[in-house]
Amino acid sequence: CSKILQIYPKQNQLLLSMEESSEFSQAISKYIRYGDTEPLLEEYTDLMVMMEQIRQLFKIKKKEVNKRAKKKLIRALGNHIIIKKGD
Repeated sequence: CSKILQIYPKQNQLLLSMEESSEFSQAISKYIRYGDTEPLLEEYTDLMVMMEQIRQLFKIKKKEVNKRAKKKLIRALGNHIIIKKGD
């Protein structure tokens, strides 16, 4: 990824990330409508590559991402448990 960032300008990679995100959203929609997982896997992979480039571009530490992801997952699970208790 770091070599790609040396070749292409920052703005180009940000725009490409937006495009890949949109294509991933479309693949999810196609999966919901048709059950086809192949486009979902393809676009997920493309998006993950772009997200890694973004992480490197902005010098975001993997440790920080993991820490925040863990907090969000705990919060999501906590909300689910609260909703279940209220039923």
